Amino acid sequence: MNKNKKALLISIAIASVLFLAAFLQFGTLLSVLLPKHEHITYATSRFGSQFRIGLSFSLMLSLAPILLYFTWQRSGIQSIRKRSLSIVFLLVSMAISLLIRRQLLLTSLQEVSLVKSSTAENITISIPLENVHFEWYLLAGLIVGALLSSILLKEKKTEPNVPL
Repeated sequence: MNKNKKALLISIAIASVLFLAAFLQFGTLLSVLLPKHEHITYATSRFGSQFRIGLSFSLMLSLAPILLYFTWQRSGIQSIRKRSLSIVFLLVSMAISLLIRRQLLLTSLQEVSLVKSSTAENITISIPLENVHFEWYLLAGLIVGALLSSILLKEKKTEPNVPL
């Protein structure tokens, strides 16, 4: 088995483990990602919705090692240092994109609470999980991280000097 096939198989194995771990721990991940706010709850509006959201989030997360593999192949990234940097770029961009979504949610929740506090009534608001879309922000972070890695860490191909 050559080196590229072995690396692809390792990437697929890591992706499978990531998918399984994210799917099994999706509730915990969601509780960490969702901003907590007074009198705000999160709920699903359709049967099986949380399953579909967990499945899509886990799929997006499991794309990371496969996307890294193809980034390394396409950009010719061979050195351990550059590969490690590309992993860091990908993880940081994924984290930033999820934090951006969390902050956007928090901002909208604060706007809702301002309206609620002006009425002086004790109202609990339920936000549908289908409208949170963490999985799409995660995918955007994956793509941005892969592009950054590809552009910034691309190995320069040197052509041999041919005398004229």
